[in-house]
Amino acid sequence: MSTFLLFAIVTLPSLAGVYVFNGVYQGKDLYVKNPFSSEGVGFCVFEVAVNGEVTSDEINSSAFAIDLTLFNLEPGDPVEVVIRTKDNCEPRVINTEDIAPKSTFTVESLALADAGAIVFRTSGEGGALPFVIEQFKWNKWVQVATAAGQGETGVPNEYRVEVPLHSGTNTFRLRQNDASGARYSERFEVTSDRQPVTLRDTRFYEKLKFSAPASYEVFDAYGILYAKGVGQEIDTSEWPRGDYYVNFDDDFGVAVRKR
Repeated sequence: MSTFLLFAIVTLPSLAGVYVFNGVYQGKDLYVKNPFSSEGVGFCVFEVAVNGEVTSDEINSSAFAIDLTLFNLEPGDPVEVVIRTKDNCEPRVINTEDIAPKSTFTVESLALADAGAIVFRTSGEGGALPFVIEQFKWNKWVQVATAAGQGETGVPNEYRVEVPLHSGTNTFRLRQNDASGARYSERFEVTSDRQPVTLRDTRFYEKLKFSAPASYEVFDAYGILYAKGVGQEIDTSEWPRGDYYVNFDDDFGVAVRKR
């Protein structure tokens, strides 16, 4: 899904339309299909403005281009296009994806900031798209945090993000979604000095306990998720007796049994 905004504001009683498109400059023009006005005289659109400046484009035709090169924009600069129309008609911008932010980032570095955070530096961002931080744990990629993209193209951008570190080696990657889909960074590994967490007992009655607070998931023998969260103990009083499998800290699929 693209991140540009499109909405129509209808003013009463004239029902004239104002259509606003927000995005970033990607070096391409926008193309508009312009129907006749509802009165049958002239065309629908009577004014186009880019970043508050009325364009000099020829708009009195059934189709026209909005020439964004006239506004001294650099790739990645914000763009707001406002199209004003006559009553009861609606133009169509046929290539709105060409001002949608694109994922073009490169991760220059990723490292531990402290016991509960990472810092990473990017370059070449093509727009202010959110970053999703994913961590590989328990044999799968898990989303653990997000960061609002700065979108600056000419300078490195730096981010600090709180993440749930486990003991030992932690593996991360970054993801952005643009109009074409998901785009991932390479993997980065950082080593935490957290002490390993252990289970107090693999046989339990009312509670399943860890040696220290930890992220966890618990499944039964059929793969049904029974518990998920962060803590040092799990209330199991309502669980049926039987075998369960626990993901916690850096451990995956540890077998336990409720008596």
